[in-house]
Amino acid sequence: SFERTPSTRSALGDPMALTDARFEFVELLVGDLPQARRLLVDRLGLPVQAEKAGDFVEFRLGGTRLCIDRAGKDPPGNGTRAVVAFSVGRMDEAAAWLKESGIAFDRVRGEHGESLRLPLAPGLEVTFNERE
Repeated sequence: SFERTPSTRSALGDPMALTDARFEFVELLVGDLPQARRLLVDRLGLPVQAEKAGDFVEFRLGGTRLCIDRAGKDPPGNGTRAVVAFSVGRMDEAAAWLKESGIAFDRVRGEHGESLRLPLAPGLEVTFNERE
């Protein structure tokens, strides 16, 4: 369930706690995917979980996925972008909580179902996806 606690503050200064949310993945778009791969795999030794040459490389660290994608393949198309994704038990409950909290969001439907997207700043967004 979603509830407010005074100990945690959102980017908007609104007290919040996501007691039902789980960290799902972090996605970073980079301009030079081969260089990012060399750093993460060859230098840091991270094990590759999935990969499509020139498109993306994905790692699983503990229970969280780190996805490194090539910038320019999806909007915004240029530069870098970061997405932090949480999985929630009930999407409608999360949407109601965000609306009640006065946090603007978009409902979007993608290849993996419905998501709630919160653009925080240019190039940075938070998404909520329903747990399967």
